[in-house]
Amino acid sequence: MQQIQEHIEKLLGCNLDDCGPEGLTAVLVASLHRKFDFLNNCLVPGDDDFVRDVAVFHEKFGLEYKSEPLHPEEWELRHRRLKDEHTEYEEAIAAGDDEEALDALVDLVYIAIGTAYRRGWDFAEAWRRVQHANMTKERGEPSNSKYGSGFDIVKPEGWVGPDHSDLVADTPKPLTEQDLEQDEADNS
Repeated sequence: MQQIQEHIEKLLGCNLDDCGPEGLTAVLVASLHRKFDFLNNCLVPGDDDFVRDVAVFHEKFGLEYKSEPLHPEEWELRHRRLKDEHTEYEEAIAAGDDEEALDALVDLVYIAIGTAYRRGWDFAEAWRRVQHANMTKERGEPSNSKYGSGFDIVKPEGWVGPDHSDLVADTPKPLTEQDLEQDEADNS
């Protein structure tokens, strides 16, 4: 019970024994209000289905998922685009340009979701599994963070990561240049 009280006090930022019922209620309401305001401001009202948006985008350009392996050129392009957006993010942060940093983060996610879509992977289900596993992690201390930071989130002892094997089992691997060469030789 003491651990629960300490955890609640850490979350709320006050000592429960010193609050009293009215003070505790006020602290809880203020804390919940801050959290809901944050969540409401992070999502686009009424339109937070990012996976659907990316699928619609790909379908507009004739790039819907067709249960076929990705062409090596597309696979390489997607890989380069992810690296480029990451570089753009780093450059924006170094320049202090928050708008460009945000744009680069959104582009990273957009390309990542698009890549999962083109591979036939259920990104939404994978996200749910990662979210569930992440919620079992703990706030780190500099002593147990591989980055030496108290802001890090760490895996507790016995932590089990999500299993995505069923989500990728029946999807084709991207083609390689050797696959294309062999296919060309077979058709000659």
